[in-house]
Amino acid sequence: MKLSSDQWYWQGQMAPPYWLADSLDVGDQSFDAWGRKNGEIVDLRIFEWGGTKKEVEIVLNLQVKVNNRKNQFLFNQKPLEVGESIDLELGQTKVSGLITFIEGIPDEREWVKKTVWVKIESEKPSVAKGIPIGGQMKDSQGRVLVEVLDKRIENAKQMTIITNVGELGLIYENPLRRDIFLKLEILAAKKGELFYFREGQSIKIGEYLWIQLPNVEIKAAFITEIIE
Repeated sequence: MKLSSDQWYWQGQMAPPYWLADSLDVGDQSFDAWGRKNGEIVDLRIFEWGGTKKEVEIVLNLQVKVNNRKNQFLFNQKPLEVGESIDLELGQTKVSGLITFIEGIPDEREWVKKTVWVKIESEKPSVAKGIPIGGQMKDSQGRVLVEVLDKRIENAKQMTIITNVGELGLIYENPLRRDIFLKLEILAAKKGELFYFREGQSIKIGEYLWIQLPNVEIKAAFITEIIE
């Protein structure tokens, strides 16, 4: 399941706050009204979303009932279906989420590594300097989601328009800003012929990636080349 909430959505927040994400751990359990264990976290993927938000994906073992007539699993009297919501208390934390995968239903995703070049335009020099070769974005279990393989920095190329003598575009270098070129290795979910990073970001030339390294945030990294 993936943590989600209607309240976050309408507030323009697509991921939960860090204090909610950090309160979860592998081994946390849920119980029914009679005190019987009916769920347990067996795997957990938490990574930064940006700002004070973190994205959370949880793998749960659930005690379910089977509705043979409808060929459905039931949890807390509700059908378990991909795309449906689920609410439960895990440890001391109440969570709401969307079901993204159910064991027994074929998972069409395949996890593969993709190597791409991206360009970050007109960024501050401090950000350019702060992106280290070898820098990694990891989830809460230490799995590497992104690694910076190479980096090149140039003075930013910008355009100015002169209109008093007609429209004339002039391209010049701005010594106060930097264009950053990064070679990245990304852990991607392959579904059919398409590839996705963090489920919600498509890996295609022309698309943008948002990446959280330990000490620097990479915003709007424009994919210019897919190597493999």
